[in-house]
Amino acid sequence: MPIELNSYRHLSRKVTAVLAAFGCGRLRFIEDRGQFTVRKTPQGWDISSTLASGLLYVVERHCYREIEKTYPIERLADLKDVLAQQYAGEHCSHVISESTEHQRRVVTFVYQKSLKSQLPRFCVLLPESLVLAAAYAGHHKKALIQSEDGSWFLYVRGDKFSSQTASALCPDMDRFAMVHGVPDTIPHESVSATAKIDLLMSGLAKIPPPLYLNFITIQNQASKPVPWKLIGAAAFSVLLAYFTTVTLYLQFVKNGAEQKLQQISSETTKLLKTQRQQEQLLEQLTATQALLSQQQFSSRTWSIAFYFLENDVKISSLLWAEGTLTVQGAVPDAVNLLQRVTALPYVRQAKFSESTRRERDLDNFSMAIVFADEVTHVE
Repeated sequence: MPIELNSYRHLSRKVTAVLAAFGCGRLRFIEDRGQFTVRKTPQGWDISSTLASGLLYVVERHCYREIEKTYPIERLADLKDVLAQQYAGEHCSHVISESTEHQRRVVTFVYQKSLKSQLPRFCVLLPESLVLAAAYAGHHKKALIQSEDGSWFLYVRGDKFSSQTASALCPDMDRFAMVHGVPDTIPHESVSATAKIDLLMSGLAKIPPPLYLNFITIQNQASKPVPWKLIGAAAFSVLLAYFTTVTLYLQFVKNGAEQKLQQISSETTKLLKTQRQQEQLLEQLTATQALLSQQQFSSRTWSIAFYFLENDVKISSLLWAEGTLTVQGAVPDAVNLLQRVTALPYVRQAKFSESTRRERDLDNFSMAIVFADEVTHVE
C-alpha cells in the first residue's frame, strides 16, 4: 500500500544530511544474522559484523511486516490509544498521516521480536523500505531489491511507496505490479546488495529529522533507569536547531525575493520605455516604406508611359489600382506591343484585360501590367 512522506525545502534536506552524517559513525544494519557496520573504502563498501552498540539502525526488509490501515479517528490522541491496544505486546513503529475527511491513514512496521535482543536500550530503528523510498523520492519507478536473505519489491511514486517481500503468493515483479496496480510503463530497476548500500546512505540524508522521532526505540531495564531528561533535551535541541535554521532560511528567501521584486519593477519600467520607442520607430519605418513604395510605382508608371509614346502608342488613359497599371490606347499591332512590353525587365506580367477592337487600321486595347516587384496576379 502507498505511504506518503512529508515534503521539505532544500535547506531542510541539507540539515538532514548533516544529522545523518553525524550519526553514520554509529550506523548499524540489522537482520536475523546479527548487526553489521559499513565503511567506505577506495575499493567500495567494507561490511563487517560487530557487537558494538549503535545509535541508528536500518532493519532489513525481511525482519518486519509493513501494514497500512485507515482509521475513522480524527483526534490524534485517541488514535494512538487505539494503536496501543491493537498492537499490544508487539515491537512496532507507526507513521500517522494528517487528518483527511475525518480519518487518518496509519502505516505500521511490526518488527520481529528476536531483534530486541540485538538492540541497545536507546536507538532509532528505521525500516529499510522507508529509507530506500526516501532515496527514490520524487521519482516514479519499481525496483527489485536483492539481498542474501531473499529479494523484495519496491514501488515508488513521488513521495509514496509500497513494498513486499518475495513469496509464493508474490514470486516475481509481474505479480507484485498486478497486486499493487503498478503500470507496465514504469521503469524497472534491479538493485544489487552493493548498490543498495549507496541508496540507503542517500535515503538517510533525505529523511526529515521530525520523522526520526516516530522510530525511537527504548527498552526499559530494571537495573538502569531510562534517562528521559537526557533524551528529551537531545530531541528538543535537535528540533530547535532544525526549526530555527528553517526559519532563518525562509527569512533569507523572503528578503531575497523582495530585492528581486524591486529589481524586476525597475527593469519592467525600462522595458516599457524601450517598447514605446520601438513602436514609434516602427510607425516611422512603415510610413517611410509606404512613401518609397508610392514613389517607386510612380516612376514605373512614367517609364511605361514613355515607352508607349516612343512606340507610337496613342494612350487614352492610365489607371493604377491594387498593384496593377491598366493602360488603354490604340496601336497598329496590339499583339506585338504586348510581346515587347512583357519582355521589359521591370515588367513581371502583362495581359489584355479586354478584347482588342480593330478600327481605322488601329487596335484599341486595354492592357493590365504588373511590375516585377509586385505580387498581384492579373486574371
